[in-house]
Amino acid sequence: MIDENSFLTAGRFASELPQIEAFWRSEVKQHRYETKDGLHLDCAEVVPPGAREQLLIIPGRGETAHKYAEFFYELSALGIRAAVLFVRGQGTSSRLLADPQKCHIGSFADLLSDVRLFASCLGYASYGLLAFSFGCLISLAAMKEGALSPARVCLIAPYLWPNTKYSPWQLRLIAAAGSLPWLRCRFTPYGKAYRDIPFDQNYHCHCKERYEAYHAYYREHPELTIGAPTFGFLHEATAQQLRLFASDSGLKAPCLFMPAAQDRVVLSSAAAAFCKKHQHDAAKPCLESIEGSWHDVINEVDSIRNPALARALNFIFGDTK
Repeated sequence: MIDENSFLTAGRFASELPQIEAFWRSEVKQHRYETKDGLHLDCAEVVPPGAREQLLIIPGRGETAHKYAEFFYELSALGIRAAVLFVRGQGTSSRLLADPQKCHIGSFADLLSDVRLFASCLGYASYGLLAFSFGCLISLAAMKEGALSPARVCLIAPYLWPNTKYSPWQLRLIAAAGSLPWLRCRFTPYGKAYRDIPFDQNYHCHCKERYEAYHAYYREHPELTIGAPTFGFLHEATAQQLRLFASDSGLKAPCLFMPAAQDRVVLSSAAAAFCKKHQHDAAKPCLESIEGSWHDVINEVDSIRNPALARALNFIFGDTK
C-alpha cells in the first residue's frame, strides 16, 4: 500500500525544487505523435528502472505537462511508469485556433481519436487511468467508446457539469449557441486570455507554494498559457456530458470518483448523480469526497493532496474496495 508520506510536503517541494527541475529535464521523456489530419499530439512520460505499474494521466483543461513535475518525481520514486497525455488544443499539442489563448474543441470525437492514438503509440499493456477535471469527461467518454481500456480508474474533481450561476436550462441554451458558426470560436461570457491571478484571490487551491510555482512557470513560458473556453468548447463539452448522463451503457472498469467537496469550478453533486445512475453496474462506481478541497487537488495543501493521491493510486493499483 502507498502511504501519504510517499508524497512531498509543500516545504520539501519548495526546498527540492532545483532537484525536481533537474529530474524533469533529465528523466522525463517528451513524445510527439502525428494525427491523420496533420496535427501533433504531445505527452510527457517517466519510466523509472524496474517499473512495476503503468499509469496514464489525462489532465484538466488548460494545463501543462510541467505541472506534473512534482507528481512524476514522486511516481518515479514509487516505481510507477506514467504518461500525461494532451489532446488537441491542450498543452503543447496543436492549438486549434489562430488565437492560442482560446481553449477550443472542434469535435469531441476528435479527442477520443487522440487518446486512442496515445494508447496505441505508448503501448501500455495493463494500465491504470488517473484523470483530473476535464480529463475525467474525456476518460469516461473514451472508455464508453472503447478508445481506452484501463484496468481501474480514478477520476478527481470530475467535470461532469460546471459550477456556474446559470441554471441547467440557461447553460444548455448558451451551449447550444456554440453550434452557430459566427459564435463558435468566440470566448463565452466573461471569457478572456490567461491572467496571472494572485494567490490570495484564487479559488483553485489552498497551497501557496505549489500555486506560486505553477504560475511562475507560466511567467517564464508565456507561450504555454491557455485562456478561457470558447462557445464551441462549451457546446461540445455540454453535449458530451448530456450524452453520458443519458446513456444506459455501464461502466467498463472499476471507477473511483473523488469530487472536491469545496469545488467552485465544477459541480461536485454531478459526480454523485452519475454514480447513483450507475450504482447497479457490474463495475459499480465508488464515490469518496475530498473534504476541504478546492478544484486543483494536485496543487492542494499537504493534508488534502497527499492522502487523496495515495488513495487514488491505491485504488488503481491495489485496493479492491
